[in-house]
Amino acid sequence: MATPAVITYGYIRGRWYAFADSTSAYEGVTKYKGNARSLRHSKPVGAIIDDTTLINQGFWPDTLADAPGVTGDALVEPPYNPITRTITPKTPAGDDGGGGGGGGGGGSRDYGPPDPGPGGRRTTGQFISGTNILQSEVNANLRANKGDAQYWEERIANSDNPNDVLFEMAFNMGNVVNDTGQGNQWVGKLQSGQYKMKQGNTWAQDHTVDGGRQGSGTTDVYVQRDAAGNPIGVQEGPEWRKQFEEGQWNPGDFKTQRQKDDASIWKTKHDLNANQTLEGDALTDKLAQIQARYDRMLNA
Repeated sequence: MATPAVITYGYIRGRWYAFADSTSAYEGVTKYKGNARSLRHSKPVGAIIDDTTLINQGFWPDTLADAPGVTGDALVEPPYNPITRTITPKTPAGDDGGGGGGGGGGGSRDYGPPDPGPGGRRTTGQFISGTNILQSEVNANLRANKGDAQYWEERIANSDNPNDVLFEMAFNMGNVVNDTGQGNQWVGKLQSGQYKMKQGNTWAQDHTVDGGRQGSGTTDVYVQRDAAGNPIGVQEGPEWRKQFEEGQWNPGDFKTQRQKDDASIWKTKHDLNANQTLEGDALTDKLAQIQARYDRMLNA
């Protein structure tokens, strides 16, 4: 899968910052002890965004100063929490939010009731209502103090953008060391359509159709997979395919890892189409043509 460049926002030291992608956003809130729970793709409504300090700069500042005039809890938790669309209550004196495996700073605030561990987490049925996601899988893989199946079911039911909630849920699943950023297998399940709402857009459609809701997905692409992980299609932004048109590239041009990933997805897309529409010698010849063109992309 190509690494998607989806603008991501995070709350650090009393100010919202924009990042080039979710991986750098996670690195940023960790480095500067920001609010890992605040990470989101949709722009926080009514917030002033610092979109110059940390995006496309090529370096990390040694420190980030507190936002002018912001003190106390507001340095960690935005007064208006765009994830839940509610006013964030102040943490009582002496209560640190209960601990929990956050990425530093506001990441210590818990989700839902005290966590009894995977075996004691609440369920309401087989699937999270409105999705194809097993509650047992969610409860078994959520990190400590990151809610349970019932908590996320309620969040999804009360959200205008359920795919944003699904992303937040998936982001909080898995091993905190290995399942981070674009390496998070649960986020991968959401991006590939293995996790999805039963009605409406998939997460990938939300982030590619007409360039995505924020217009940042024009060149993004996501391989769509069935329950077993087999590729069944490709969801692409409107500009993604242009790099493969005749005259747009020369043999060996696809050198970076992103370009190689894109070329591989191009091949997957056309292999799938050939297998679905052709047979016999026609299929054999078409697959050979696709392989030859793919080889030219990678090799001068």
